[in-house]
Amino acid sequence: REFTKGIDFQRPVEPVRRAIARAKSEGADAIVLTGHMGLKPRTGGDDFANSVTALTSEFPDVPIF
Repeated sequence: REFTKGIDFQRPVEPVRRAIARAKSEGADAIVLTGHMGLKPRTGGDDFANSVTALTSEFPDVPIF
């Protein structure tokens, strides 16, 4: 699609992992995840656009999403 040309869409777990590591190495006092995605309850999992379950499962030490 023309309006997304040049944009690299990625699953968020690895970029978030890198961002958390960078924030911790720079002395962050707290880590809070924010996102603009849906939550798919009772579906058994995430899809590409809705990765809330993957993020909260992968980073259980982050208390706020």
